[in-house]
Parts: sequence; C-alpha cells; structure tokens
Amino acid sequence: MDEEICGETSLVLGDLRTGVWEMGGSLKTLQIGKGISLEIIAESTGREEEILLAELDTSDLSIWGEQAKQDFNYHEILECRSDSPVQMVMTCVAKISSLRKTSDDTVTCEPSIGSRISECTLDDSWREKEEQILSLGSLETSYAKLHRLTNPILHARGLNVIGCAYRQIYRENRQAVNLERAITIHEEAMQSTSEFDLRLAEHSRDLGEALLERFSLKGDVADIDRATTLCQNAVDVANDVDTHLYNWLNTLAGCHLSRFRQFGGEEVLNQAISLWNQATELIQDGDPQTYRIIGNLGTALLTRFEWSGNLDDLTQGIARQQEAVDLTPDGHPDKPGWFNNLGKAVQLRFQCLGDVEDLNKAVSFLQAAVDLTPDGHLDKPAWLNDLGSAIQSRFERLGDDEDLDKAILLKRVAVNLMPDDHHDRPIWINSLGIAIHSRFERLGDFEDLDNAILLKQAAVDLMPDVSGNAIQSRFEHLRNFEDLDKAISLKQAAVDLMPDGHPDKTLLLNDLGTAVESRFKCLGDIEDLNKTVLLLRAAVDLTPDGHPNKPDQLNNLGKAFASRFKFSHHLFDLQSAITSYSTAATSPTGPSILRFMAAYAWAGVSRRNGESSIAEFECAINLLLQVAWVGIPLQDQPAQLTETSDVVRLAVAVAVESQEYETAVQWADSFDELHNTDPELAKQLKDVSQQLEGSLSSSSFLEETGPVPLDDVAQKASTLAAAREKIIKQVRKIPGFELFLRPKTFDKLTPAAYEGPVAIINIHKLRCAGNYNSDAVGEKLSDYVVSSYTPTLTAILDQLPPEMTRDFQILTVAQPSTPDATKLPETEKEVKRVKEIAGGIRVRALINEEATTVQVLQAMKESNWIHLACHGVQDRKESLKSGFLLHDKILELSELIREPLPKTDFAFLSACQTAMGDEKVAEESVHLAAGMLFSGCKGVIATMWSIQDEDAPKVTEVVYNWMLKGGVPNRKEAARALHEAVKELRESGADFLSWVPFIHMGR
Repeated sequence: MDEEICGETSLVLGDLRTGVWEMGGSLKTLQIGKGISLEIIAESTGREEEILLAELDTSDLSIWGEQAKQDFNYHEILECRSDSPVQMVMTCVAKISSLRKTSDDTVTCEPSIGSRISECTLDDSWREKEEQILSLGSLETSYAKLHRLTNPILHARGLNVIGCAYRQIYRENRQAVNLERAITIHEEAMQSTSEFDLRLAEHSRDLGEALLERFSLKGDVADIDRATTLCQNAVDVANDVDTHLYNWLNTLAGCHLSRFRQFGGEEVLNQAISLWNQATELIQDGDPQTYRIIGNLGTALLTRFEWSGNLDDLTQGIARQQEAVDLTPDGHPDKPGWFNNLGKAVQLRFQCLGDVEDLNKAVSFLQAAVDLTPDGHLDKPAWLNDLGSAIQSRFERLGDDEDLDKAILLKRVAVNLMPDDHHDRPIWINSLGIAIHSRFERLGDFEDLDNAILLKQAAVDLMPDVSGNAIQSRFEHLRNFEDLDKAISLKQAAVDLMPDGHPDKTLLLNDLGTAVESRFKCLGDIEDLNKTVLLLRAAVDLTPDGHPNKPDQLNNLGKAFASRFKFSHHLFDLQSAITSYSTAATSPTGPSILRFMAAYAWAGVSRRNGESSIAEFECAINLLLQVAWVGIPLQDQPAQLTETSDVVRLAVAVAVESQEYETAVQWADSFDELHNTDPELAKQLKDVSQQLEGSLSSSSFLEETGPVPLDDVAQKASTLAAAREKIIKQVRKIPGFELFLRPKTFDKLTPAAYEGPVAIINIHKLRCAGNYNSDAVGEKLSDYVVSSYTPTLTAILDQLPPEMTRDFQILTVAQPSTPDATKLPETEKEVKRVKEIAGGIRVRALINEEATTVQVLQAMKESNWIHLACHGVQDRKESLKSGFLLHDKILELSELIREPLPKTDFAFLSACQTAMGDEKVAEESVHLAAGMLFSGCKGVIATMWSIQDEDAPKVTEVVYNWMLKGGVPNRKEAARALHEAVKELRESGADFLSWVPFIHMGR
C-alpha cells in the first residue's frame, strides 16, 4: 500500500481517500504532502459514490472534473465495492505528465508543504505560497462541509484527517491555537468512531499523539495520562497482522519516555525501550519509518544512560543514532535532525569519558546539521546553539581562544534568529552571556563583562530567576558594592520565584548563601553571616544524601560555621563546622577535589581546636590520590593539584609533630603509578569515576535540558559510587595492587634508599646547603655527598639495572638556530663532542630542520640515551604546555607524559628551565625532567634556569667521559659525573649562576 507521512504520523493514502468527503456536483482539493493532493469529484447520481483521484507528480497539480477521465491515461484504476452502497469507493491513481488549464472548471493547486514538518525548506518562495497551500480557512470550510456527510465512518475519518492537518500546521508555526483546534477535532473523530471501526487504533493514536504534543508544551499531567491510555488502547485493539502496529508502539513508547523525563521512574523508561525494541522487530526492511523508530530507540537508550550510568546504553544509543543518520537518505529533510541528535550523543560520551576525539566528532556532526538546514528553518537556531555549546566545551578542554570566539558568534546568531516570544529565548540569552563571561575571565576585557551583564539582565527581564553571577564577578574585580548588592538581590529573587520542590532550588539557595557570605567578608555584618548559615543549611537539608552536589554545599556550610565560631566562640558552631566538613569529606559521591578540600578544612579546624588531626589528614591524602588520577584528564591535573597547595607538606609536618615518622614518609610520597595489568578493569574504573567526577550534578535552572529530580540524581550517584568501590576492591585483589589508590606503606617505600640515604628536606630560602662563597673544604654539602633529586620516592622504585644491548643508541638533538628564538651556536659543537666520546656506540643526530617534533619523539622511543641541546620553555600558566623548542614547534610536556619511552634509560636535557617546576603545584613535580621520569627514563640531568651557551659543552664533555668509561654506557654514574662536572665548572671561576642550575634526578 502506498504510504506517506503527515507530521510525525504515518498516514495511509487509502485512509485519506475514505476520509475525504463529497458534496453533490462539487470538486474539492486537499493538499496532504509534497507532490500529493487529493481531488474529490462528486456526482449526483442518486446513489452514494465517491471518486478520489490521487495525483502523484512533482509538478503543479490540476485535475479537470469529469473531463479528466477522458483526457488522461490513468495508470491504475481500482474499484472497490461492497454490499453496502454507502461504503462503495472507486479510487483512481493517476500519473499526469503535464497539466494545462483548458477549461473553466479546472482547479489548480500549488505543490504542498513537506509531508513532515522537518521536510519543509521554509525558503521565501514557500512562505509566499503558504497561504495557498494549506490555509486555515480552507480547512474550516472542509470541516463545515464534512458535517453534511451522512456516512458516520467517512465522517470520523474525515475529522481525523483534518485534525492531522491542524497538527501539521502547528508543527510549522508553533502556534498553540492550532494544536488546540487539532485536539478538539481529534476528540470529535474519536466520538464518531465505532468500537468496531477498523480505524479505531489509528484515531486513538492520533488523538494520543496530539495530547502528547500539548503535554510537551504545557506539562499538564492529565494530557500525558490520557495520551498514554489512548496509545495503549491503539496497541491493544490492533492485531498481529496489523501492518501499522509498529506505529502505534512507536507513539506509545514516546508517551512513556515523556512521562519518565517529567516524573522519573526506571520502570517507565524501561517500558519505553521495550516498546521501541518491539517496533524495530515488526517494521519491514526498507520501510520509510525505520530510521525514525531506530533513532527514537537510540534517544531512549541515551536517556537511560544519563539516569543509570550504564555504558552499554551509551554505546548502543550512539550506535542507534548513527544508524538513523545512515538510513536517512541524503537530501531528506529529517537528516539534519538526526545529525544533531548524534552530535549531542557523542558530546555526552565526551563529557563522561573525556576523549577529545569524541568532542571533535560531536562538533563535526552538529556542524553537518547546521550546514544541511536551510536558512529560515524553525530548528536552525536551536542547532546553531547546540553547535556553539559543543565548541565552547572544546574551548574549556583545550583552551583555544578561537573556539570561544566561534562559540560566542554561533550563540549570538542563534539568539538573533529566535522569535522574541520563544519560550527558550531567556535560556539562550543567558547561555550567550555565560560564554562572553568566560571570555572576560580568559582575557580580562571589561567590555565583555559589561556585555555579559547586559545579556543576563535581558534574560532576567524575560525570566526573572536568572542568577546574578556575572554582576557578582564584576564586584569581585572592581569592588563596587552596588554590584554585590544587586547580585544578591537577583539571587534572592531567583530563590523566591523558584517553587518549592524544584530540583534547582537547592542550587539557588547555595548560590545566594555564598554571595551573602561574600558581603559579610567585606563589611563584617554578623547578620549577613547568620543569614548565610540559614541559607546554606536550607540547601543542605533539601539535598538528599548521595547527591553529588551535597559535599560542596556541606563544605560551604562548614566554612560559614567556622567563620561564625571566630566571632561567637560557641562550641556549637565549632562542632557544626567539624560535622559539616567531615560529612562532606567522607561522602561517597561528589568531585574528589571538593571532598579533598573539605578533608583539609576538617583537619585544619580540628588542629586549631587542639585535637589530633592525623585521621583527618589521612582522609585528605587518600582523596588526593583520586584528585591526581581518578577521572581527571592529564591536562586538568595541574589545575586540580594547584588547589591542594601545601596540604601534603602540612600533613607531613603534623605527622612528624606527632612522631608518626613512617606515616610522614608515606604521605610525602602520595602518588602511585597506574599500571596496565588489567586494561579492562582499569577502563571500567576510569569510566565510572569520570561520571562521578563531573557529569552528575543536576542541571542548572537555565541549562538547555530540563531539571533532574534530586532523588534520581542521588540514586544514580550512589549506584555509581558503589560500582566504583566494587571495582577498586577487585583491583586490590590483583597481586601487587593491594594498596591501589592508597599511599604506599612505609615498608614499600624503604627500597628507595637501598643505594644510599634519602632525605626529605624542607626547602626554604633561609635554609641553604652551605657557604658556597668559601673555598674551604667542609663548608658546603657538596664536599660530603653526591646528590640526586626525585619528585617522588615512587619515581625511583622498581628500577631494574640498565641493560647494554646490541642496538644501544644515543639520540642527540641540537637547535643552533631555532626559528623565532635566540641562536645557540655551541649546541652543534656540544652534540658533535658527544658523538666523539661515544666512539663505536651508535649515535643518531637530529640537527636544525631535521629536529621536528614528530621526528624527535619517534627517535626518543627508539633510543636508550637522549641528549637535547635546545631551548626549553616553561609555561607558568599551563605547566603541561612547557616543553622543548624544536625546529617546527614546541614538544610539550603533555606529549612526553602521554608517550611511553620503553627503551630510554637516561636523558641529558641541556636546555633552559628543564627542571624548574610550577611553583603553584605542590611538590613542584610538574616540569620537563619529571616528565622524562614519568615516561620511563631512569635518570635525568637537567637545568633549573637558563645556562650559558658556552658552559653546556664543558659540562657535557665531563659527564659523558665519566658515563662512557671504557666504551661501556653506565647510567648509574650520571650523578657522580654531574657532580664532577659542576665541581670543575665552579673551580674554573665560573659565575655562581652558571653552575648552580645543573641537577640530577632519579637514580
């Protein structure tokens, strides 16, 4: 049977033929879809007979009354008769090659709008013809004539067709009055439909679908209840041979998914997925509905993933969305929508698993959706906004300012294209304001800050419950107290306008409380502090246990109680602060960095109160391991570790103070390495942890997705936390991983001292290692010991003795004239001297243009020793962007850490600043030398600041003469070799700053 789609509903042409009416001697045209019109010619013959001509041509459509039967060759004439003359219908399907106006009784119709709303091109020519194509007036005229039919079956079917037409108009212009009219007419159709009518299932489904659309618009529970009942009835009355059962299942599944999104309930979502699975089994290969049903199944699976965190649902959901894209023909008007869905699904996977490649794919898919959508399409603003959000996410991950600029441009275009009365307009305006605010925080341009405030104020005017964060940010930079008061006023208004029970009310209370606390810190009004406590306690009380936001709220409440204790000296405030901090720190859910900071604050409050804080610091150190590894992308670790500040050192000090010396050593070496003994288990742990770390917080009240019930979020977080603990227990059963994500015990760290003592030294500018201005022996540390340094004890554990293999290779890299950098003419002489000393040992040299990042990185993987004579650069803002300046670009520390160097035993980094760490990061372990150690190198010679170009060859010659004695490489001599080289340089009369920067790390 021929089939075409109307709106999102499958309508069979036969249904339409029998649903259209006749009046004696009249001719009527009803446009249904692109290239499809129905011409009804009625004859007054004394008997009830309907003749319907279905013209299937893409040219302009015209039918000549009775003359058409004589002038045109009908490809197929089907005559259907029954015992009842009332039900007799003759259907004529005509293919007309050309149409001309030849008589006065000709009726000409313009090509119709697309059979689905998404098929419409909405270009200017379409808009000019819109009134001719499907006018409300013609529908109302048809509706009035329909009531003159005496056949109840045709009357009901005709009503249903007109109801579908009104829904199609609603989907095109989004005017609620058309949807209301559709529902009214569908209700009439249902009342006119007998329980024995074969079209009862169809009419039930169509009314249910209309009610479902109104529920999406208004949220009336009665609508979703009745829609579900009607669609269930459609499924129940259909039999197994009903070829459209999959359609009824599709709509019923949509009802269950809408109900879940509004009210939650795992069983409701599972029922939706089950129904869509049934529909996919029933649909025939090649059916034009296939892509839609498969895509809907994908959407439901992704929804379940967001609720339960089951990665199988994420994988299957993306696969189904990809299948929907693949099955939708190129040029089909639905294709952009499926590209948009696929892009958002892949972006969701990025948010959970952190793979930047997913983010790039998401941007590509979302860009395709935009590119394939013609200007003027009602969905284009939303897809531009989605693309802007994805590109903004990429900026937040990679820090490319061009991405942020593009995101702002796309969001601005989306806002400009959106109708003024669109219900999402304040959300998008606020989203644009957030993006511009981000650029202000990045670049510090106050024009951006002012624009962000103007946009957020515009959002406030449209929807008053918009937060005053941007205005508060301006206060923090300019210290204008009027800004702070206005921000608090806006936040208070948002709280007052948010209904009780709304999932986002806790966020607003917490936000308002922290703003009022800021005013207390500035003005010292104790009433502000009391109000802060009340607001933050309310936020905590409304948030269920297990919700990932609760540790942050408890942490803020603890700060408020601690601040008030300083004024009141009431033990209640002190005990409340300790309780708040400890509950936050020991919560199984929430970002590790927030729980770590709560543990640190807990330890601090306990210590100031004269109590032992060993247990509190132990909690902090254990959480620090998660901050450093679990779920945190490599480039995010320095920023996270910056926030840990001096916690480790303070913890060690407390342990020493308490004479817990072994504990002090354990905490001083608080980072473990991630091994690949069980990759699958490691992947499971990473996936679950990343979901817990960043993807669970309920959406803010102005995000583009609806709010998630607090209990649902808490349940999901608790489920994930339990899953993570279960996986960690499995890991700890593997031999050698008994202490996984725990600090190494003292007995595991003592082998680090098997070659000599290891000292943990509190470095301070007032505590130096000797009088280096004196020439007398015994005045300085270097007179007694040969020193090596290590960022952690772990870095020098488990090191096997170096092996001398036949393919032993030394890599030398020199950049005497790096583009856009000062020349280093001595570097070429330096590496040539290394080759001379090496004798018969193989040396691979990369000099000038040969030393590209790709070539050097590959050669490093193939070499045992590495000598780099080039500029080193230290990025003080982003430590992992520090690196070696090669001929084409910087070889960054992030690349070194990611790329294992399985053969490398030793590296000489004769470059500037290769051992100067990030002063913001605890333990100062984020530098190039440490990066080489983390990549597998056993020992490294590096420099802490720029060295004289002429000094490097002198130190190099002494070092390699020591390490290559007798033509046999011996990395174990590196520390002694450097010690002697520096001694010679010092005794030669070189400036203090020339020999001090050289340092040996590792064994």
